[in-house]
Amino acid sequence: VDHDMAVTIHLGARIARPGQFKFLPNMVMTKLCMAEPLAILVFGGVFDRFPDLRFGAIESGSGWVAFTAEYMDAIYDNQKHWLNLELKRLPSEYFDHNIYTSFIRDREGIRNRALPGGSNMMWSTDYPHSETSWPESREILDWQFAGLTPEEICPIVRDNALRFYGLG
Repeated sequence: VDHDMAVTIHLGARIARPGQFKFLPNMVMTKLCMAEPLAILVFGGVFDRFPDLRFGAIESGSGWVAFTAEYMDAIYDNQKHWLNLELKRLPSEYFDHNIYTSFIRDREGIRNRALPGGSNMMWSTDYPHSETSWPESREILDWQFAGLTPEEICPIVRDNALRFYGLG
């Protein structure tokens, strides 16, 4: 925070289980498991102590974020008294203020862009890795953003990344 640098965690926020899971199920779980470190940061009060911290869940997808933010609000409201936990904001508000996500293919995340956490999503190609959209990135981008205006697309493909990385 003192150096105005963003902090990221990559999709490997879990221990790979090659003996128990195969490759494709493991890829699915690398997205969904990103909720755990984010919940630890939110409920641990990290964003209260460092309100300007920008934390990115990179290549995590974004479609799961609205559910997670809403669920975290509900469990915080129902459970905070057991733990004497008092956050300065609702958990969902940290998703809009401090937490960023990135995706390669995630129409559900795009559809949820107006829900908590949707304002900080970022698109990527992940080139040259196996999950990349390249060389069909433009076609996939057009398919994912079909029906959206340039004003709705620009934050996701440019502006949020500039803000997250402190470049704009």
